[in-house]
Amino acid sequence: MWIKRLWPTSSSGPHYSIKSVFSILVPVYVIQQARNLEVTCFKLTNLKCKLSFLVACRDTGLLPNFLRLKWEYIRNSNVARVLWNAGVLLLRLTIRDHRRNIAVLTSQIGLLVQNLRSLGERHMNVLHEHISLLQYATYCNKMTTLEKKFTDLICERNWCFVNSHRRTTPQKEAVVNLSGLPLSDMETSLLQKGLNFVPTPRSVKYLNIISDIEDSLQKVEGNVAVEFKGALANLLTEHVYRPRNNLTYRERRTLKELKARDDIVITKADKGNVTVVLAKDEYVNKVNRLLSEDSYQAIDGDPTELCRSSLLQLLTSFIEETKDDDLQKIARWLRFSNEVISPELYCLPKIHKPEVPFRPVVSSTNSVTSKLARFLSKVIQPLTGQRSSHVANSIHFRTDLKRVNLEADDIMVSYDVKDLFTSIPVEHTLQLTLNLLEHDVNLTNRTKLNPFHLIQLIKFCLTDGNYFHFQRRFFRQSKGVPMGSPLSPVFAEIFMENLEDNAFSTVNLQYQPKFFKRYVDDIFVLIKKGNEEKFLKHLNSLFRNVIIFTMEKEKGNMLPFLDVQIMRRNNSLKTTVYRKPTDSGLFLNYTSHHPKSVFFGIVNGMVKRALELCDEEFLHHELKHIERVLCQNGYPRNLVRSANLDLLRLLLAPLLLLIITTVWGKR
Repeated sequence: MWIKRLWPTSSSGPHYSIKSVFSILVPVYVIQQARNLEVTCFKLTNLKCKLSFLVACRDTGLLPNFLRLKWEYIRNSNVARVLWNAGVLLLRLTIRDHRRNIAVLTSQIGLLVQNLRSLGERHMNVLHEHISLLQYATYCNKMTTLEKKFTDLICERNWCFVNSHRRTTPQKEAVVNLSGLPLSDMETSLLQKGLNFVPTPRSVKYLNIISDIEDSLQKVEGNVAVEFKGALANLLTEHVYRPRNNLTYRERRTLKELKARDDIVITKADKGNVTVVLAKDEYVNKVNRLLSEDSYQAIDGDPTELCRSSLLQLLTSFIEETKDDDLQKIARWLRFSNEVISPELYCLPKIHKPEVPFRPVVSSTNSVTSKLARFLSKVIQPLTGQRSSHVANSIHFRTDLKRVNLEADDIMVSYDVKDLFTSIPVEHTLQLTLNLLEHDVNLTNRTKLNPFHLIQLIKFCLTDGNYFHFQRRFFRQSKGVPMGSPLSPVFAEIFMENLEDNAFSTVNLQYQPKFFKRYVDDIFVLIKKGNEEKFLKHLNSLFRNVIIFTMEKEKGNMLPFLDVQIMRRNNSLKTTVYRKPTDSGLFLNYTSHHPKSVFFGIVNGMVKRALELCDEEFLHHELKHIERVLCQNGYPRNLVRSANLDLLRLLLAPLLLLIITTVWGKR
């Protein structure tokens, strides 16, 4: 697989002596042989990268610049063809020469390894790891350079872009301008396409396609792989997909001007898929007021390097104890990556609330703890979700809801925790997690780490790694867990499950709910009228002044939960799809430069959700709504209708089979 460069720009690999690899005194000639092995492996990796590049050029009909011959005396098509053919011949000879040199270097490496056997197994393993890291860094550097060269060669071809004339209906609610600054009609029209709209690229990275497929073909039989490579080369050279330009020249110029504006901030709303335009000064001032609260603490300088070295030290000690493969991969990435960055804070405006408060989100992509947090979340995820109150998704919730017998004095109520992530008591939840890990009989099937190791790593992610920057200033979150970390939702679920256990073990049976379902901090209950306030008071007494619940009662015999609208009809509960008042009706525009499978997935997903969440009396209305909003986003009407029919056939097939079987049995 062709991967991004993870080693600092260099052509010579790691900058430390081969002698430092060994912990014992060894003869000078042994060190010289080890150095020769290091240099030979470095040359071999470079040569293999060059060979991959040249083979990719050959298979796609491209000629590298260094093989393009020039003849200044005569310039015409015949001379150009002769020079091109000569360059192709030189390319083939160069490939053949590289393969011959690779075989020679491989043989030399085998002899050098054989001569170094006297070092012993332990030191040979250390030397092997050192050289493997050198090869890895060399590979990343070289492939980044060659990938750019290959992409430039592809881009030299003349692509024909045709304007797309598919009409879309602008969504007026899709753009909310709170900046007080005017936007032109063209700027508004562009923003109405949505922030996930992708303009047609100027070039396509075909090198990535080739390298990924070649990597996948390594386990395929030789003849099949050769045939497939030939077909791939044919596709890329003769039957190339030429995407239509989905923006006019004027639109691209306006988009460039919009990106260059420094007086506004363009972001998405907290809910509803709405694009919000804010004045930059007001946005910055509002975020600074948020950061002045007790939950955040300003720190001096960027702690990223200190955090990286501390985590590496912790990982190294745990790797020595457990030999865990996942930790080794994380440690390798931390040690050699130059892409590690500080987490960044951004805020999403809650346009559905008075004064438009902000929801803070920390982007932790490529942060020091990002890969570790993702690994830990997978390990502790199985500790949760085993309770009968757990809700996996809306379909699961509706299935359980349909089993309830509704009585006249029952009332639908939803409870929600205010600012859960920044309110979670970290030390308390760490102890809960430790108790769960110690009693988890399946833990050894998921990782080699023991509960102590896992808790120390989780604690590091939530304390030392819980920092971010905003406007070149650095802060540490002193309370709760960060929004944006992959570890936070699982950690929050562990806390909420314990809170739920405490709530039901101490609640007065007179006002205990008859039906209780929870999705993280969103709770739906059926409870006797008059008891909903008492249950709310009980919930707020569990972690007084720390965890604060709010309540919403049914209105007009209706109450939303997740994306389900629950309605009371003659002492029974009916359901349909729920959309928030801020919903813009904006979906991925059909003219966006996405694979067609993405658009099919959106249509099928919406239709399937309607079929699974809507009662029969509401289904027709929901399907008509889906057809209307998707057509407004440029989707062909036939595509939407065919998805309806296909999914209806799929879902009705078991019922038809049952009917046929029953009728056949009666004959």
